[in-house]
Amino acid sequence: MAREHSRGAAAAPERDHGRRDVAERRNTERQPDAPAAGEHRFSVIEGRLDLASRVARVLGTTLLITFIVGLVGALVLHATIIENQRDLDTQRQRIARVASETEEMRSELAELEAPARIVSEAREQGMIEAPSIAYLTAPAGMLDHRTLVVAANDLRGTG
Repeated sequence: MAREHSRGAAAAPERDHGRRDVAERRNTERQPDAPAAGEHRFSVIEGRLDLASRVARVLGTTLLITFIVGLVGALVLHATIIENQRDLDTQRQRIARVASETEEMRSELAELEAPARIVSEAREQGMIEAPSIAYLTAPAGMLDHRTLVVAANDLRGTG
């Protein structure tokens, strides 16, 4: 480098001329299928690049398949959730209907068990109120059929 500085500006054109000669020789020595100056020719490089492209292809395919399977799984899960929600809504409607029917039946039962309704129904069927209330006392021994008949006759006054 020190020599180049000592020659000065006159040495620079010689260097440029030398480079041009080398470039011209290369252009004339080119093979017919070689690209012209400024053109690039691409080719597959065997070896590690091929392995890398295979790994990238396998990884990409695996990711794509995983994505598709995940998407299908999400769709199936969503469909299942919708179906279960529909079943749940149906069951809630059924529970509400049964609860309403139960409440109606309880109200009807309370009306049927009311003492005033029982008395009016008994009168419609011909029953009369007893003129007096009589209490029976049973003897200390066993009550047999004959004792019960006698007690019933005493109450009727036919004794």
